[in-house]
Amino acid sequence: MAQAQVANGDAAIAALAEQIRAAGADGRKLRIAGHGSKAGYGEPFAPSGLDVLDMRANAGIVT
Repeated sequence: MAQAQVANGDAAIAALAEQIRAAGADGRKLRIAGHGSKAGYGEPFAPSGLDVLDMRANAGIVT
């Protein structure tokens, strides 16, 4: 794996961790979201007042 890819992955993980910590400290709830490929499955979901935890930057992580 190229060093630049590792650095970008580390930055993405650090950003997610910070968003989770901040939400926890403020008592806010997060909605985990990716590319939306499964958005039509199950019951309709229309969240209000939830911050989005965007997982798209972590595509391809397998370990």
